[in-house]
Amino acid sequence: MAPSSLEEEKWDTKSSTRWLFAGLDQEISNNGRFTKFMKRKEDGSSVPMTTQRLQCYYSTIRVIRVPELALGSRRPHLIAQQMNHLYQQITDNCKAIRESKSLLRMALNAEQFSPYLRLAFDHFKSEEGLSTRFDFVGASFIDAAIFPDFASNIKTIAVFLLRRPNMRSETLFTDLTNLIASCIMFDATRNSRAGDAHSLLPEYEKFFKPALQGFFRNWWPCERQGCTNVASGHAIGHAIKGPNGTSNELDEQYQRRDGLDFDNYYASFRAQITKSLSNLLSKLPRHQRQELVEGNEKSAAQRIHKQLIQAFYRKHSTLAAGLFPNYVDHTACLACLIGLANHTLPCGHAICSDCAVTFGTYYGETALKVFECPIDGRAFHSPKLVNREPPLAGVRVLSIDG
Repeated sequence: MAPSSLEEEKWDTKSSTRWLFAGLDQEISNNGRFTKFMKRKEDGSSVPMTTQRLQCYYSTIRVIRVPELALGSRRPHLIAQQMNHLYQQITDNCKAIRESKSLLRMALNAEQFSPYLRLAFDHFKSEEGLSTRFDFVGASFIDAAIFPDFASNIKTIAVFLLRRPNMRSETLFTDLTNLIASCIMFDATRNSRAGDAHSLLPEYEKFFKPALQGFFRNWWPCERQGCTNVASGHAIGHAIKGPNGTSNELDEQYQRRDGLDFDNYYASFRAQITKSLSNLLSKLPRHQRQELVEGNEKSAAQRIHKQLIQAFYRKHSTLAAGLFPNYVDHTACLACLIGLANHTLPCGHAICSDCAVTFGTYYGETALKVFECPIDGRAFHSPKLVNREPPLAGVRVLSIDG
């Protein structure tokens, strides 16, 4: 509250904010208890610290004077004017916060708010709650964890690519970075995982090293011409095909274990995925107006991912004239590389239940139809019918008495 008799310029928001913090900075500068904590400029003068300290906890700080209830002809008009300023400031700040959260993929909807509130309450009532920050990104992985076979699924698709002729093992995983990044983007959106590329990736990269290490150990071919060993077979030396093509001979001249610098290769692999994931997430709608044109985030992610995986399999499809690789695996879902393949489509490909829901259309309450393959894009003559148990269904056990 402020006297109604103040000069006209002192009712300005910027002027009021500068006046308040200038006074607070002066009080702190004159207090010996705070002097030792203040930074100094090159000329010896102190750096204003009140605003900087508050901005560690608040994104925006504004001071709006409201006239006190006193007699005067200007009071009603001035109160209405300042209250309008206050309302507009709150509206602008809320809009800026929403846009900032949307850019970082941290904006929560009504369905997500309640679980986050429960997790935050559990966090802050714990012993470490007041000394550690609440991890919004980590919380989005608690109720829907990443499928543990993500690493083996990455290795599976890498082995498929290795079987292609003229495929260079050095660039194999480079060709996979866009596909893996798209699968991460797809999984993050359909499971409502919060965060941008840099905050999401640590939860997924736990599976990268086991995938690459397992592939290098059991599938990475030797670079020496004629050697039939993989990395794990180089404890003794190079293995060379014998004259009859069946037996192996040891080339004693090369008693060493070949391979590449794994740490540098992995760092490059991770950097490319981060860059690709950031690019894919930037294509998703971030604002309400954009969503009206492009659809919500989940539908946009589904469309982008479907286009990318089909382009990937088309690019790596032709082995020779009229021949196509058999990208079929009944363990790994090659549509998302994360789920367990448990629904075989008419074309022979197998997808997980989540992909069946994503790319299918519900037909009744617990059944849906898949009209085309999300991997190669071919439409089916007869749609694949997938039955799903109700969301609240319990475990059913079939037993025969006696």
